[in-house]
Amino acid sequence: MIRAAPRLRLRRVLPALAVMAACLLLYAAPGALPWLDWLEGQSLSARFRLRGPVAPGPDVVMVVIDNESIAARGAWPPARGDLARLVDLLAADGARVIAFDLLLGARPRDVPRGLAAVLREARTALAETEPALAA
Repeated sequence: MIRAAPRLRLRRVLPALAVMAACLLLYAAPGALPWLDWLEGQSLSARFRLRGPVAPGPDVVMVVIDNESIAARGAWPPARGDLARLVDLLAADGARVIAFDLLLGARPRDVPRGLAAVLREARTALAETEPALAA
């Protein structure tokens, strides 16, 4: 039986090792190559455009605060009490996840008494269903 010389085996493995080292370098230093971040962003945008819009499933409901609602309430951002009541209504209707995408600028002068209780209950419920997220 003829065995390959160690040098020949190294020639076969060396390209794979070089690629692995390059991948590790790029993974370990994510901000080191800004053009790579730009290229990834462009690639992601192109893939989303190619895929097109995807409608959410039938179990997803979005509650949107529109301009008419803002005009009717008279101020932006909405009062924390209104948000707390909204959370109560959605939870009572069976919502499993409630998320807000809004900036609540300045600290309110009148924090509703029920808001702290609602947040404590939500945290307790989250701890029961998703312990990793409640920490």
